[in-house]
Amino acid sequence: MSGTTTAIGEAGRGQLFTKGRQRRQIAVLVAFTLIGAAVFGLWQSYLGIVHRWQTLESRAREHAHATARLIDRETSAAGQLLRNLSTSPALEKGNLEAFYEQMRAAASSCFRRKKPEASRPHRSQVFAP
Repeated sequence: MSGTTTAIGEAGRGQLFTKGRQRRQIAVLVAFTLIGAAVFGLWQSYLGIVHRWQTLESRAREHAHATARLIDRETSAAGQLLRNLSTSPALEKGNLEAFYEQMRAAASSCFRRKKPEASRPHRSQVFAP
């Protein structure tokens, strides 16, 4: 038994971890840590971009739906106005001046624009004591 050598026996006599080997192990550890951090950062950036894209897409869809509802409401009001004017007695009698005045009054009441509300509260409402 004394003539055979084993790895366990050799470990006690020689240096298991030399300075060059320790430096390589530290370099590999640092490299894997940096690569892992870079991959994690890229993944988080990708998720941020996907989230931003989904948010923009959702807002665009909501804006399109709101615009479609507005246009639908306006065309519905115009159609109702035309249906009401088509049954006008002044039009049946051929009195175009009276029909014109009736049409102007109906159109001005139908398409009267409302003033938009202020989107922000007044500073006295925000900083009220």
